Amino acid sequence: AGTVSPSHYDSDRIELAINTTGPALLVMTNSYNTEWRAEADGVEIPVFPVDHAFMGVLVQNGTRNVVFRYGGGTY
Repeated sequence: AGTVSPSHYDSDRIELAINTTGPALLVMTNSYNTEWRAEADGVEIPVFPVDHAFMGVLVQNGTRNVVFRYGGGTY
C-alpha cells in the first residue's frame, strides 16, 4: 500500500513524492523509452518497460522523492 503525489510534471521531468509500506513497483503510464532516467532520493535507479508500453521503477519502502528525466540532462 502507498501513496503517490506529483510535485512537478512536464514533458521531460516528472517529480513524485511516494510513501509506501513496503518495497513497491511504481508504474508510470508514460510511454517507455530508453532515454528516460530515474533517481530515488538522489540515487539513480533503473527504468524498465512494463507491459510492453509503460515504464516502471522499483522503490524501497518509506517516503521517497522519485525524479524521472528524459534525455541526458541532469537531475
